[in-house]
Amino acid sequence: MPFFCRKGSSLSSIALVLVLAFLASVSLGQTRPRDPAIAEGIALHDRGEFDKAIAKYQEALDRDPGSIDALYEMTYTWYAKRDLKKALELATRGAERATPLRPQFLMLLGNIQDDLENPKAAITAYQAAIKDAPRISLLHFNLGVTYLGQKEWRNARLSLQRDIGLDPAHASGHLRLAQAYQQEGFKVPAFLAYLRFLTLESAGPRAKFAADSVDQLMNAGYTTDGKGNVQVAVSLGSEALSKEEGDFGAAELIMQIAHAADEAQKKDPDRHGSLPESPAPVRILKSTLAMIGETSAEKGEGFAATYYVPFFTALSKDSKLLEAASYLVWQSREIPGVNSWLEENADAVKAFKAWSAAFQWSGPTPP
Repeated sequence: MPFFCRKGSSLSSIALVLVLAFLASVSLGQTRPRDPAIAEGIALHDRGEFDKAIAKYQEALDRDPGSIDALYEMTYTWYAKRDLKKALELATRGAERATPLRPQFLMLLGNIQDDLENPKAAITAYQAAIKDAPRISLLHFNLGVTYLGQKEWRNARLSLQRDIGLDPAHASGHLRLAQAYQQEGFKVPAFLAYLRFLTLESAGPRAKFAADSVDQLMNAGYTTDGKGNVQVAVSLGSEALSKEEGDFGAAELIMQIAHAADEAQKKDPDRHGSLPESPAPVRILKSTLAMIGETSAEKGEGFAATYYVPFFTALSKDSKLLEAASYLVWQSREIPGVNSWLEENADAVKAFKAWSAAFQWSGPTPP
């Protein structure tokens, strides 16, 4: 599976550990002052001087063998050094103690087990962490990524939904959820999840992968002979059989005929009206979202229906926001006219991003 990654490992974990260190300092700082050697160790770690950082944490532990925050920082630095055996030993020790940092130790433990190719042990660790701290979104994300690796698509989907339910701005959660949806055959939910990812991360390799996936979903079954003759083979996905994520039968049909409708309008403008002066992918995406917005006001009680549909329905009702989003989605694909429009309409893009950031999301979240 492309771009398979998790937060809490490799370079991406630097941001995570700062968050966890902050949480730790808040909870632990209320009971006793933090040993200055820990802060020195963190600074050394951030410079990549792992051995010196470990020595500083050891100084703190020599003075206070019960220092859980020193133990956590040391565990994380051994993990960053990729000494998984030592990191596993320390993470296990930390997870056995009933402290505010237990969920973080369990998260590290899960990451280590996954790196050691022990997915069942990783899942057990993440589930234990979630039991202690159900509102830490990254625990659900890491669990979902591990389920994806095991091809447990439904479990992955449910875990990733909890992640973005808690953190709607977590781009990676939307991307992985889109992949889980696609594996299960939920075409419209996958389409919407990819689009949401692209509104958050529109450039780079991951964006290119997501934009390509959107294009494939929109053009599934569409063929042309090069002479303007178009065929659309309509093939409904699992939404036709299962409405677990919502009733998207009409929306899927709209996705599949939007390109053909654009071609018909281009071929016979006197009959169908002139096309807007914008790149075809932008036109087709705008018309698809507008039509889905008109037909998707009530799509059942599934996660995609109650989470993604309100966002895209609201978006489709504002032509300026819809236009900005439709250009932004294709930024990574080097389509003529797209990047120049984005540069010339920076204020419109800024307005869309502000609207997106302020949107009030709904959906199931852990208690």
